Amino acid sequence: MNPAQEISLNQLPEFEADRLLIIVGNDALSQSNWRALLNSEIWRGLTAVINNRIDFLPAYPWVEYTAFTYELLLEEVLKLWRYRA
Repeated sequence: MNPAQEISLNQLPEFEADRLLIIVGNDALSQSNWRALLNSEIWRGLTAVINNRIDFLPAYPWVEYTAFTYELLLEEVLKLWRYRA
């Protein structure tokens, strides 16, 4: 999957994700879309949502694609999941 590829709300259940990493922009459109997503029946039915396995991430370094940020990403991923079951 292309990292910039859009996924429709109806496609989310197809991934059968047990954990979700979420980045929500601070702009009005992103916030409006996020509120709409939270209120959708599809979102509330996702396994990761039901089990409260959602991680919210800041945009940096997650949306930067450089060698430097890849190193940061590896460190951040370890911090996120080191002590989780």
